[in-house]
Amino acid sequence: FDPGPTAANIGSAIDLVSNQSGILNFNILNNPTVKARGTSVINVVSQGLSNAQGRINNNTITHVGGAEDSGNGVRVHAEENSNLKVQINANTINGVPSEAGILARSRNGNGRLDVIITNNNITLPNPLNEIGHNIQVEAGTSGSTFTNPTCAYVANNANSGRSQFGSDFRVRTASATHVIYLQGSGASAATIWD
Repeated sequence: FDPGPTAANIGSAIDLVSNQSGILNFNILNNPTVKARGTSVINVVSQGLSNAQGRINNNTITHVGGAEDSGNGVRVHAEENSNLKVQINANTINGVPSEAGILARSRNGNGRLDVIITNNNITLPNPLNEIGHNIQVEAGTSGSTFTNPTCAYVANNANSGRSQFGSDFRVRTASATHVIYLQGSGASAATIWD
């Protein structure tokens, strides 16, 4: 998966979506070259009442858009009342200029995201004028009254570089009705991360 050198070639290298009452099972495994620009390199979204599950393991994922581009390395979203279960393990992710190396989020309903994020090597290019996070786990959107939970196990990831105002690991509930459950010992994201 490689868009080539032409800047007009934009879009995800892999874009998987389940919708309505659909079922999506996927395995994105062992790809030595997964490149994209203009959006997330690997994008997996569940919507409606659908159910999706799969693995994104042992891939080399590169965002090739340059310092002014947008998009995540891996983006997994459980939208509306859908449920998404995904393992993101042992990937090498680099070149993401302004968003997250890995973004895991649930929003806009009461569906649930269960995500395992382990053993990834994430290198962000560290531009001075952008906000980017190596790993970002979220539930909800600002002002939302929905109740989507996100359940995450995040461990043994190696992060280097990040945007000037970014972080290695960001956890965010966007409103009081959303909940994030982090597996591990400790009362805060910082103690679970360490």
